This record gives sequence, structure tokens and C-alpha cells, in this order.
Amino acid sequence: MSKVDFKKKADGIYSLSVIGMVCPHPQLYTKKAMTKLAKDDILEVEFDNTSSGEAIDSISKSVGFEISSREKSNNNYIWKLKKL
Repeated sequence: MSKVDFKKKADGIYSLSVIGMVCPHPQLYTKKAMTKLAKDDILEVEFDNTSSGEAIDSISKSVGFEISSREKSNNNYIWKLKKL
């Protein structure tokens, strides 16, 4: 069973893992985590559901975040979202 893992990695840098979750859960947990961040904070989101990428991209733009990097490692995606 999958679980959400949200944690502070360093000052202004947070990580969210939603590996193993299917739509709409990765997007919903990403949006919830975004509400906890301050201006210029970074949220590193790790997910493995390909279809979640488009929704996370759309949500990011709608709530004032930019995607500063997109990486893929094996079957996992790691996106860094910066709060504007």
C-alpha cells in the first residue's frame, strides 16, 4: 500500500513522495503540500503515475508555482516546484 511522505529537507526545501498512487491522489496531495510553503520555497514532488504530470503542471500554474526542473529516474518522476 502506498503512503504520502511529506517532509522538510532543509530550509525552504520540502519533499513529497506519492509513489504508487493513481489519479487524482498525486495531484491532491501536491496541492495540499503547496499550501504549506512560503514564497521562494521549493517542493520536490516524486511520483510514478505518468498521467499525474499534466495535472501537477496545471495545478502548479494555477496556484502560483513554477516547475524549475523535471527529472526522470527509472519509472519515477522528480519535479521541483518553486513558489512564486
